[in-house]
Amino acid sequence: MRGNYKHGYFGTTTYRRWANMKDRCDHARSNRNIYFDRNIQYCKKWAKFEEFLKDMGECPPGNSLDRIDNNKGYSKSNCRWATPKEQARNRRSNTLLKHKGKNLTISEWSEITGIKRSTIAQRYYVYGWSVDKALTKK
Repeated sequence: MRGNYKHGYFGTTTYRRWANMKDRCDHARSNRNIYFDRNIQYCKKWAKFEEFLKDMGECPPGNSLDRIDNNKGYSKSNCRWATPKEQARNRRSNTLLKHKGKNLTISEWSEITGIKRSTIAQRYYVYGWSVDKALTKK
């Protein structure tokens, strides 16, 4: 029996997410700086799709595999199924602003405060305002 028929998931979204994860980590060609040079790897048991599926379950519609801590590899404790919005907010390039005990992205603070994201960013980056002032001044 061929390997892709063992589990019946070949071609599904869950299988493609797993295969893409392996490809990103195993092949330095296209993602060299992002994964290979940073030594981002997947846990050894996830070399087998069945083990990945046991740990993560099926991928919910519209979601993709996300590493909670982008400086760590792929494992059950560091991965989740995330929406595109959650993925966008979990990029290394995001600026996190700490205010009132919460460490959130500018977009998240915008939703909470009702202040436009661009206004918060301008206040913080261009005008050099403190986080408190950038997030509270109307």
